[in-house]
Amino acid sequence: QSHLHSLNDGKSSSDAVQFNYEAAVCGGIPIIRSLQDDYPGDSVSMIAGIINGCTNFMLTSMDRDGLSYDESLEKASELGYAEADPTLDVGGFDARSKLKIMMRLAYG
Repeated sequence: QSHLHSLNDGKSSSDAVQFNYEAAVCGGIPIIRSLQDDYPGDSVSMIAGIINGCTNFMLTSMDRDGLSYDESLEKASELGYAEADPTLDVGGFDARSKLKIMMRLAYG
């Protein structure tokens, strides 16, 4: 049993307080709630997208503003989009962790 399940043990979804992790995956996009509640009879065939805010910012600034990789990473760090160690972002580790969560929810 996961640690999250033990924290929520005995709580129903209607309880006033529950511990969840929506903000850990795709920040402001309610993807976890959607995967849990919106597709009960459907089969999810694919998950695709940019799921890391730093990477999204960097790719956009490189494409739209013509910044180099180093310039866009520096700007992302200055604005707080990048982790203290940006290796987690630009190395794909953060996206991999988020994808694991989404895959578990979508495919069991």
